[in-house]
Amino acid sequence: MKRIDFVSEVLKRETTIGAILPSSRSLVRKMLAKVNFKSAGIIVEFGPGNGIITKEIIRRKNPETRLIIFEVNPDFFKYLKATIGDRKDITIYNRSADLLTETLHEEGIDKADYIISSVPLIRLPKTVSENIILSAHQMLKDGGLFIQFQYSLMSQRKLKNLFKDVKTNFAAINMPPAFIYICTK
Repeated sequence: MKRIDFVSEVLKRETTIGAILPSSRSLVRKMLAKVNFKSAGIIVEFGPGNGIITKEIIRRKNPETRLIIFEVNPDFFKYLKATIGDRKDITIYNRSADLLTETLHEEGIDKADYIISSVPLIRLPKTVSENIILSAHQMLKDGGLFIQFQYSLMSQRKLKNLFKDVKTNFAAINMPPAFIYICTK
């Protein structure tokens, strides 16, 4: 997806897209640094946008690892479907991430190993953002990781109240710079 198309989507749907530009390689690297791709059975991605992080997950994951993607934006959803194509190991939903529990149960999945999120939690209605965080916690295996990036530290307290351990990293080489929460269940 061209940068101009991405910016156009941001302007049309500013409440569901938190970024002003696609994520940098530095942010992608830091988001995925703690993912053990060799042992991951189920990876979930929330809000991939134009798929910068998604492409790296696909490149690094095992062929038998399932990737379940939630993208609420219809144009990004179509782009991802066209880019990724039909694969048995990847399912893309045009749904909100707060439907995680129901969706994984539909897929016959009990728990995920990793949930990678680019959803702009502070821009969403409070109930939606709380449901996303709660369902992520509920649907992670014990010891699983919820990895979330944001442009502020405003979600930190919510995450620390729910997860056993929350570490924060910083991606300075991103526009704008971003905080990365690595939350262990």
